[in-house]
Amino acid sequence: MRNQPRELYREFTSWAGWVYLVLWGAVGGSAIAAATAGSLWVALTCLGTAVLIQVLVGGLLVTIEPDGLRVGLGRLRLLRTFIEFSNIRELESVTYQPLREFGGWGLRGRGEKRAWTARGNEAVLLRTHDGRRIYIGSDEPAKLESRIRNAMSLVGAAPS
Repeated sequence: MRNQPRELYREFTSWAGWVYLVLWGAVGGSAIAAATAGSLWVALTCLGTAVLIQVLVGGLLVTIEPDGLRVGLGRLRLLRTFIEFSNIRELESVTYQPLREFGGWGLRGRGEKRAWTARGNEAVLLRTHDGRRIYIGSDEPAKLESRIRNAMSLVGAAPS
């Protein structure tokens, strides 16, 4: 029997361009100032810290696996969650207001309403059997919704 592929679909949503400008502008300015003052070690530490921030929490990585969704911030997904298909009651593509509803982007919310986002105002909203509403940010929410539905139909977990 062949092994089922672990990853059926992958989507990465990067930060908005202005976030990169702020991060690299601040770090670049600090690194230049430190290098000019003769502290190459401090300049390299500044640059290394910015790279680390970008890798650890920069953007949103969503993968669809045979049994559910793996969602996390950054390329390494140190901050992550897993949502089993069997717990998804319904899903839909939505436009929402991240600043008004959650105070911004990233991992936001608490309790029954959560958001995993990197930028923009579009997401796939999952409603779970245990009463949670989870917004998963996406540049192409209709495509992500379709991929989730297709994967769920493969395992017989059809949401509404």
